[in-house]
Amino acid sequence: MRRLIPFLLFLLFAAGALGAQLKLPPPGSRVYTVQVGSFLKKEEALWVFEKVKDLPGARIVLRGGRYKVRVGFFSSYKKALEFCRSAHIPQRVDSYYVTLVRFYPKGIVELAGEPPKKEVKTVNATELRPSVKLVTFIPLNEKASNSKGSEAKPKTSETSKPPQVNGTARVETPEPSAPKSLPSGKTPEREGSFHLPARKLLYGFGALLALGVAVLFLRRRSLRSSTPQAVVAKLLADGKFEELIEFALPYLEENPKDTFVKKALAESYEKLGRFLEAAAVYEEISKDLEEKGLNILAEGFRKRAEELYAAEFKKGG
Repeated sequence: MRRLIPFLLFLLFAAGALGAQLKLPPPGSRVYTVQVGSFLKKEEALWVFEKVKDLPGARIVLRGGRYKVRVGFFSSYKKALEFCRSAHIPQRVDSYYVTLVRFYPKGIVELAGEPPKKEVKTVNATELRPSVKLVTFIPLNEKASNSKGSEAKPKTSETSKPPQVNGTARVETPEPSAPKSLPSGKTPEREGSFHLPARKLLYGFGALLALGVAVLFLRRRSLRSSTPQAVVAKLLADGKFEELIEFALPYLEENPKDTFVKKALAESYEKLGRFLEAAAVYEEISKDLEEKGLNILAEGFRKRAEELYAAEFKKGG
């Protein structure tokens, strides 16, 4: 009898503890609970829920996209552990732990003692509307025509009358036909826009025109800078006397009166030490100047020719 009394007291305590958990705590309150599983699929959560649904407070809660199976509501961590031992939680499930949560009844998917919830598919209000487009509203009391000479409108049968909405008629119009499909790689042309190849041709023509203008400008500039007198002056300044002689001789055969080129040729001969050839050119320049009436200048070139002759004789002696 003494051994039976503690066992009865334990059963009474367990029964009181189990019965006390049938009442849900207030929303938003913090309570301890026993979590026996967490799953992504509801079917897996229901399989574990079947093992503990006879226990008070057994439920499936949807939190953070996961279906969590929990049991009981407790005011302390110690009471939750005592409940796990008395309800043989370790023998029912593979794993469990006690956790402190904030209770919200809105997230409960399944609850022990209540019939399972049926998922009701919600239908959008726009899906219930008839697929009829409102194009125009025609007053029903409007007469076809008040004048005698006007053409009468054809009468429509009652079955073909458009549906009425608040005293007005709703008229269905056919959907606009889809545009014809274009071949692959082509796009529809907009009115007033250039066609792509034509635009490319226009850009190419503009580029060629600009290039032609630039070439013409550079050509004229090069012609100005490449006159015989300019070439001779450049060669003389650079000290390229041999090249100047090779350029000047054929030029002077066609232009024998060009005094500037003759003078540069004579100076090149003089720089190279070819005094006789330089003196001969200076004499030609002197004669050209005398023909033009420039006797003073002609006399200067003649004297220079005589000096070069004397220098050549001294060099030879």
